[in-house]
Amino acid sequence: SLNDNPASIRVLHYGDSQIEGDRITDYLRLKLQGQFGGHGPGLISFTPISPSLITRINAGPEWDRYTVFTMKDKRVKHSNYGVLAGFSRYSNYRKTNDSSTIITSSIQITTTKLGGSNAMQYKKIKLFYGGAQSKTWAEFFDGPALIGADSLEAAGYFRVKEYSVGRGSNTHSFKFSGKDSPDFYGVSLESETGVMVDNIAMRGSSGTFFHQINAPQLKQFYDYLNVKLIILQFGGNATPSIKDSIMAANYASYLRGQISIVKKIAPNASILFIGPSDMSIKLGTEYVTYPYLEQMRDEIKKVVLNSDCAFFDMYDCMGGKNSMESWVAQKLAASDYIHFSPQGARKMATLLYASLIKEYNRYLKNKH
Repeated sequence: SLNDNPASIRVLHYGDSQIEGDRITDYLRLKLQGQFGGHGPGLISFTPISPSLITRINAGPEWDRYTVFTMKDKRVKHSNYGVLAGFSRYSNYRKTNDSSTIITSSIQITTTKLGGSNAMQYKKIKLFYGGAQSKTWAEFFDGPALIGADSLEAAGYFRVKEYSVGRGSNTHSFKFSGKDSPDFYGVSLESETGVMVDNIAMRGSSGTFFHQINAPQLKQFYDYLNVKLIILQFGGNATPSIKDSIMAANYASYLRGQISIVKKIAPNASILFIGPSDMSIKLGTEYVTYPYLEQMRDEIKKVVLNSDCAFFDMYDCMGGKNSMESWVAQKLAASDYIHFSPQGARKMATLLYASLIKEYNRYLKNKH
């Protein structure tokens, strides 16, 4: 059980825009860290697609995002996208030589009180990087205090620099200078022990990107992070394009392939798939469930259970067919009839956590 294991473990929550801004994940983190220990919001991208309530990032205009989760970025000639399926750079890809100019850049991370006290009490910051043509000088500030000044190594696709924090400041900044920007896979705000819960939101993704990330690199991440649970929450972005039952079955079989890749890379992790929520399409003056959503949910569930993974039925939890209408009426979902409101995301997170912890307690009871 978790209480006997001194090292920290990870829960990775991959999902589409339903989990943007740390929604759903924030509640899981709050509850899991409350029950099993652990501090900090976990992994964060330097160039998030949408702002999070818990962490604010101030990056200069030269920073750019390179991702693989909707389609592979044409500028990138490799597949080392890391655990977040994307990385950040402060200079674009260019050949460097001895006379190349030195580029400098900085970035600032602030943790707010909105994640609760546990999220604020992290003890270290880890910087994950790789792929630079030459060494990069990095200075790290905890509040105004310079507490680390050192080189980041060149080359490689999995390098970690660790800094101790916890002097009461919740603002940290990096200053970088070098001839080339490394690929920054992310930064993690964490503790030595307990549970880290990482929010990995991917706007527009259908969850079929794992085959495009270098598997040995991803394995290094998962091993190092000690990943024990991987949550995959996808399906919503595929829903509008599904026009018949064959397409529904095809999408599910793509997911089967993705799940088997993840299982191979992280054999010791459990996988939980969260099926799509209800989504409505306008039919005359009525909002009704997308015609093949239920069939898609059935196909996904079949694939997930056949792969020995767990399935959480968001559609069913909401009330099934045409339930989105009442969620919108109760201000639990947005007027696009697709996305939850913050209150709706919290409600769904509560249902998800209750179901997760019930299964965990049942497992403990049956073990003895």
